[in-house]
Amino acid sequence: MTSQKPKIFVISQIGQADSPERTQADDVLALIRQGAPEYDVVRADEQEETKITDAMLKSLTTSQVVVTYLGTDAINPNVMFETGYRLATGKPILLIGHQDTTVPFDLQDIRHYKIPNPEDLKAGPNANLNTAKGIGDEIRAIDKAQLLSPYAAAEIVVDLTPGKTQEERAANTIFTMASPLAETLFNKPDGLTGLSIHDVLNDLEDHVVKEQWQAFHDEQTSLIGRLLFSKTENDATNIRAKVPFIFRSDAKISDEICGRAFLALMYNYNLREQGLCLHVLYYDVSAQLEKCPGGHFVFNEEAPAAFPGQLN
Repeated sequence: MTSQKPKIFVISQIGQADSPERTQADDVLALIRQGAPEYDVVRADEQEETKITDAMLKSLTTSQVVVTYLGTDAINPNVMFETGYRLATGKPILLIGHQDTTVPFDLQDIRHYKIPNPEDLKAGPNANLNTAKGIGDEIRAIDKAQLLSPYAAAEIVVDLTPGKTQEERAANTIFTMASPLAETLFNKPDGLTGLSIHDVLNDLEDHVVKEQWQAFHDEQTSLIGRLLFSKTENDATNIRAKVPFIFRSDAKISDEICGRAFLALMYNYNLREQGLCLHVLYYDVSAQLEKCPGGHFVFNEEAPAAFPGQLN
């Protein structure tokens, strides 16, 4: 069953079984797990998917935090490629090196944490508690992934991994980044990153006008289905939401949101073999509503527009 913990993906030179490289990599992996027990810590060789490259790229894109273990050789090509791929996403990454490891020049501005040299790491599960704690503290310090946007915006990855049950896919469809305003919108002051969209929407339903919720939910489900089966970029561009969610006036959330309507607009997407990455803007359409015969409201494009995502 898919873990409900936020995921840490570990980039590491692994080496052959029983080699010094494997022993070092396993020791550091154990330290990460010891220092950050609230996370699901996974290394590339532990992933269940059969297509290794696809699984690795998905983990580099969607994991809440990535940790690169530089080892004693900080210029391993595979480690550098995977680290660069993660850096291109703009999401949290921590470099771990030994005291005598030279961090490559291009990575010296990236947050890194030094641990004792391999020969100085002590044997036993509780022999390096301070090192494990230091790693855990560094991970928690960077685990605040946010979109640098003045709007209510988020990145969502829809899990499409073959062979998984619907429940597993739902649990693994998560927010991978969110702006501070989106966290306010969804009443998640501790952050949206790593949370299952299924759980977030379940919480949201409690605060939304009942008659509006079903129409919103049905349309969102339909739009994602259409997006998955779109054959051209033009087809995808024409997939637009019209049904907003509307907060109840008595909802137990921020006063500035009560009674407001927000439309979930996809402004970018990237379809991969095992995941659909969506960038979504939650647009304030409170002044642009039109009531349908069915009793719910839709977005009226001809009405005067509010500033996108504003809450006041």
